Amino acid sequence: MKKQINSTICNIYLVLMLFAFPLFMRNGYYDVLRSKRLLNYILTIAFVVILGMVFLLTKEKSLQDDFKSIYLFTGIYAIALVAGMAFAQDKALVFLGKGGRCYGVVCVLMWLVVMIALSKYVKWNAVLSWSFLLGCNGVYVLQILNNWKIDPLRAYVGLTEGQMFSFSSTIGNINFNATFDCITMAVLAACFFVYKELFSKIVFGSSIFLGFMGMFCCRSLSVYLGIGAILLVLFGFALYKMYYLLDFGTLFALFTLATILMRMLYYGIGDMYSLESMTEYLMTVPVMIALILISVMLLCLGYFGRSKHWRSKRAFWIYVITIAGGSLAALIGFCILVMQGKIVVDLDWGTGRVYAWNRSLMVYKEFPFMEKLAGCGTNGLGPVLRDFCYDEMIERYKKCFIDAHNEYIQSLLTNGILGFVGYFGIMISELVYAVRMLCSNREDRDRAIIIICGIMAFMAQGIANNPTIATTPFVFIGLGVFWNILREKKRR
Repeated sequence: MKKQINSTICNIYLVLMLFAFPLFMRNGYYDVLRSKRLLNYILTIAFVVILGMVFLLTKEKSLQDDFKSIYLFTGIYAIALVAGMAFAQDKALVFLGKGGRCYGVVCVLMWLVVMIALSKYVKWNAVLSWSFLLGCNGVYVLQILNNWKIDPLRAYVGLTEGQMFSFSSTIGNINFNATFDCITMAVLAACFFVYKELFSKIVFGSSIFLGFMGMFCCRSLSVYLGIGAILLVLFGFALYKMYYLLDFGTLFALFTLATILMRMLYYGIGDMYSLESMTEYLMTVPVMIALILISVMLLCLGYFGRSKHWRSKRAFWIYVITIAGGSLAALIGFCILVMQGKIVVDLDWGTGRVYAWNRSLMVYKEFPFMEKLAGCGTNGLGPVLRDFCYDEMIERYKKCFIDAHNEYIQSLLTNGILGFVGYFGIMISELVYAVRMLCSNREDRDRAIIIICGIMAFMAQGIANNPTIATTPFVFIGLGVFWNILREKKRR
């Protein structure tokens, strides 16, 4: 009985967070993060309190758990969150999220509770699927409309032309939109693979097409990191099980069709914001011809591969080793060339991202040992950067950075080594469990690709983006639902 009540509570919370939260805003873009913080506090506090009351008033045997590593890293992360408070310059900023990216220690601790609760009690159903689809599609449509300067929510009122370019949809900043697109598109694309019914294929395929259009329109280069990770992961999965090569071909064809439509609209409707250089490159005639040819080739190979039930683990492992080894070799080679002075890194690249990375790491070197362990406090990097290089930032960019523009560096500085290990340890643990599940003999092991694709896309886009109240709740919700998938496998 208790489990059924908890499942209902979790499902209601998820419906609100997947549908209402991404589409909620008030007072335009001036107040978009504060409005997200308010709704998050209302929904998450209510969820934690009600779930706690049910827990205290009823009794039930606890679920047997074989996920000790996830619990361990969750505990380490929680300790780091609290310990970082000792080094926070602005306690209200760090504890409650009053300013900055509008999330603090209280938010993250509650999200950890949400993650664990969802992993145990959520029962995924059609209502949750439609809530997720409607929430995502609503954001994608707004991204497309806003890119052509159509503002149905009047969110741009009072902003200058330069400010308008930096905001989109109900998520806010274009970089936050990129994070949202990467997280949601990863799940949609993986579900397109896993769900085999024709109706599901049509629904998820339509959402993916809208997502590609929204991705082009969110005007952030960082979105291609996540989308690239999605395509790499799913192509590897298609090699592992050739049955899915047709699905990958269809996915790639949707990307190609979105590119073609974007070019037609770009040259057919002139009044729009400028696009990212990568998007403009994709819309050139030679690249589009190449995309069409690749799509046709993949679809043909996929059709014959499905009919003949091809399966090549050797090709899969060659692919994995090539991608992993090549990426590692490229990274090491790049670092060596930079250290030798043969490559000069432009600090202004990526609208100052490299500058933010560089100065953030310089700040970290100045931390005392204990602060290196626990960090300067969640969401607390802004005051530290201002103390370190305020005059330089104003002179160079006419503004102050309040974060590192990198998920990894941000985590290291705000939550220290402990928080970094805990935060990414949760993700790596789920990733390892998912790979084990995929390689097992379980009947529905293919659902593990949802976990792998979601986590890899988030970690890829994290190279150029940072946590925020508009997107980070979805990370913990995703980790909770992914963990729930792993639990279901364990129970069977």
